[in-house]
This record gives sequence, structure tokens and C-alpha cells, in this order.
Amino acid sequence: QYYNDQLMEALLAYNKPAELNLSVLCSFKIPEECRKFYWNTFAQWKDAGVKFTIGSDQHSAHAYDHLFGASQLLLDAYGFKEENIKGEWSALVVKKG
Repeated sequence: QYYNDQLMEALLAYNKPAELNLSVLCSFKIPEECRKFYWNTFAQWKDAGVKFTIGSDQHSAHAYDHLFGASQLLLDAYGFKEENIKGEWSALVVKKG
């Protein structure tokens, strides 16, 4: 917890965002307990004023519907709002043609 707190303080002091990497936060390859730890840590950072960017590490279109659909539910569940995200909040919405 100490290092997470130190990183949060540095992000705030230098006005830098943290990345919500959806490929990690929504991955079934990572144990649920670890994913919950990450989400809870980032929710604490959010409450302290840290801003976030959203990334996915998806270099092709596979899993976008699943990844972004699940992430929207998780962002809502952990209290993230548009003002907590730097960049396009609407990028989370997967538009189907």
C-alpha cells in the first residue's frame, strides 16, 4: 500500500494521469482478487483527485465489444465519471454500424 500511496501522491503532485489498462483490468487471465485490488486502488486514487486515461493494448479489433462493454459496467460500479477521465469518454462506446 505504501508504494501505491507514493505513486498516487506523485501523480497528483505532477498533475499526471494514471492509465486504466482495460486489457489488464478486464482480463480473465488475471485472478479476480487481483482485478478487484486494482479497481479498488484506482477508485481510491480517483477519490483523491487522480485523473485517468483509458487504454486497452488491443492492437487489432478482436475483443473490443466485450472489453469495452465490460469496462463500462466496471467504471460505473467503481464510481468513475466523465470528469475522472482525460480524453474521450465516448471512446468507450463501441459503435456498431
